Amino acid sequence: MLEIEPARYFVRVIKREKLACHKCPEGGVVTAAAAGPKIVEKGKLSDAVVVDVLIKKYLSHLPLYRQAADLHRDHGIDLSRSTLNAAVMVAGELLLPVAAVVTAGVHQFCIRRCTGRCTVHRPRQRTPGLFFPRLFL
Repeated sequence: MLEIEPARYFVRVIKREKLACHKCPEGGVVTAAAAGPKIVEKGKLSDAVVVDVLIKKYLSHLPLYRQAADLHRDHGIDLSRSTLNAAVMVAGELLLPVAAVVTAGVHQFCIRRCTGRCTVHRPRQRTPGLFFPRLFL
């Protein structure tokens, strides 16, 4: 029997202990452990929520306004589109080095002609390949 358990959203409170050295001459400086790296620093969304938003946006083609409406309807969470958009933009900025590597890999080929599809000269191969320039980076 196949069953489903709907997604569960919850607020996670992270408490970091603050410590001070009483033997120090300046009375002890209060320090706390550094927070781990996150996709959106000082944001209200966890990494799992940001990844879920990205998957729904780019894999399921679900716009941000619909995601916000679904969160409100299904879970009672009021999350603005600007918050979701900021998370998507930060994640996109983190992926810029990946896009640069992909672009460099595509540009290493010599494109002979382009009329919707391009004939590509591939080094060390006798037959030319086809390249469909539909990837915009």
